[in-house]
Amino acid sequence: MYINTKGLVLREARYREADRILTLYTEDCGKITVSAHGALSKRSRISAPTQSLTYSDFVLDYRKGIYSVKEASVAEYFNGLRADIGKYSLACYFCEAVDVLCIDETPDKNMLRTVLNALYALSNDMYSPEQIKAAFELKLISAAGFQPDTGSCFVCGSEEPEEPVFGIENGVICCRKCCNSSMGISMEIGDNVLKAMRYIISSNIKNYISFKLPKEDIITLSQACEAFFLRHTGRNFNSLEYWKTVN
Repeated sequence: MYINTKGLVLREARYREADRILTLYTEDCGKITVSAHGALSKRSRISAPTQSLTYSDFVLDYRKGIYSVKEASVAEYFNGLRADIGKYSLACYFCEAVDVLCIDETPDKNMLRTVLNALYALSNDMYSPEQIKAAFELKLISAAGFQPDTGSCFVCGSEEPEEPVFGIENGVICCRKCCNSSMGISMEIGDNVLKAMRYIISSNIKNYISFKLPKEDIITLSQACEAFFLRHTGRNFNSLEYWKTVN
């Protein structure tokens, strides 16, 4: 059976002399493991579209529970990621995060579009890497079912918390004066960062990175979103640590 679908190459691994084993996140099949026979040979037509961080059109051959690439062509190569080690390592973190959070063979076009828009924005220098990373982390973790409650103060119910504090453990907001031990690990974020978090969560996939913040607030937003993301994925990411090193 042949399947026509678009997919992002999350990971690739060399197999034998000239083959690749791919982890694809596809529109129609979700996350799948795919064999790309001959992808590493010099004259291969599927060499470029089966590289990591490439979004491609695929014709997949599915037989006896195994996927293999029959045909492929590049839809988006994200050229801006290839020549900058900082961008490349951050893009690898995005793909690693999706790989961890998505469910095998369960399509989720919102999650796919979230990472594609982040990669496009990063590749084209549309916003600072810190802003893109923060928006991506918060949007992705929300799509995975861990959306924080930023609507009102967890304690007093105020829709505009005074000196807002964000609970990293329980994902709630409270006024600084209302903050207590029930918040667990928390950090002060300020009004601008709270508004940005609300925007990221509520906006559509196309525009979720499109906002303006002073540089100091972007740093706070990045720290808050990263802490919440890592807390609720329950793991560290080598690609993230490497990005911090080179950045």
